[in-house]
Amino acid sequence: MKKITRTFKIAVALFIVGAIIFGVSKTFFNPDNESVKENISYTQLLQKIEDNEISKIEMQNGSVEVEAYNESTPDVVFVANVPSTQVLAEFVQGKVLEGQEIDLKVNEASGGGGFSIFTIFYGVFIIYLIV
Repeated sequence: MKKITRTFKIAVALFIVGAIIFGVSKTFFNPDNESVKENISYTQLLQKIEDNEISKIEMQNGSVEVEAYNESTPDVVFVANVPSTQVLAEFVQGKVLEGQEIDLKVNEASGGGGFSIFTIFYGVFIIYLIV
């Protein structure tokens, strides 16, 4: 019985260490950050949309920051702070109705992949302390 308890404790400890390493690596070594981010003003963003230089816009739900992409320069991401995402969405929808090809994507806010893993680890750690 003691050997099973010791093996369980070692397995839980390794699991927790692995989760910490995974969370840190997801946070600091994210391969999605390979493109160059260029900060532009809201007015510049609207002008680029007007001039048909933007092909894709991504917004984070609950955030005022948007990322805009141009097909001719895929390695550059334009980042702008928007006072109202609803107004921007309506502006983009108007441009789409006029015939421009703009992909508007609204991402749900998330705590990140590491957050849910750490939540599981805390639960396992509490069970470990109780046992």
